[in-house]
Amino acid sequence: MSTNLKVYCINLEEEKEKKQRISDLIRKEGFEKDTLFFNAIHYSEINEQFLKENDLKVFVEWFLEGTNLEFYARDIKSGEIGCGASHYFCWKNFAESGAKYGLFFEDDNYWEEQGTVKKVVKDFISFNKDYGADLFYLSRIIPHIDNCSGLKTVEEANEEVVTRDVDYNYVIPTYSYNLNAYVLSREGVKKVLEQKPNHSIMTPDEIIPAMYFKDMHKRHPNIAKRFKPTLKALALDGPVLDGRFVGVCTQAGGEGMTSSTVDSSKEYKG
Repeated sequence: MSTNLKVYCINLEEEKEKKQRISDLIRKEGFEKDTLFFNAIHYSEINEQFLKENDLKVFVEWFLEGTNLEFYARDIKSGEIGCGASHYFCWKNFAESGAKYGLFFEDDNYWEEQGTVKKVVKDFISFNKDYGADLFYLSRIIPHIDNCSGLKTVEEANEEVVTRDVDYNYVIPTYSYNLNAYVLSREGVKKVLEQKPNHSIMTPDEIIPAMYFKDMHKRHPNIAKRFKPTLKALALDGPVLDGRFVGVCTQAGGEGMTSSTVDSSKEYKG
């Protein structure tokens, strides 16, 4: 699978415990020689000079007046810009790599059973020879059925089942967020970059859904105007992990694991 797959892990340089844990998981899956660790962009690096030098422009229409979604009832945070830039740089590298598929991890990604991720990715690549998906979620959160204290039932998402398998179903995902583990095809990353996400940098949790979810205008009309739903997306319909994550991976804490710096960063004022 190595000639077809390039693996990226986004890791803040100071997060050595997270890097060690995800490195061990990647090694056990047999992905080690195909993996590039990318030094994530810390929120403290985000300033006008950094943005200009890297051809980045901040999405300035993030704030939605009158919204009942707390996430949008404020300006965009520096950590969200740094996270978006980190994923964007990995997308660019993958597009230039010649690999057929890119597997993207954030460093707090976690899974229990050795071989799980490798099997899911291998099965998806085999299935996708005929299906032609651009994007595949290994893990995600479905917010409209997530009450932040426990998922209700995945069936409430009313997602179209593409195919049924003994282990899991492929579904066409509704709006989902949390890009802790996902796959882009070569054609998929081309479609992403064609829309120049670097000129509207925000959290990638919003960039990617806006490129496949046709009802994005109901959630955030400004983002929907900026990005068009050109991606063909697939996801797993389960299992449910930690009460929130749908798929085979989760974002796990634990001893020595710090919380995300995205949440602790301040709103970006330019």
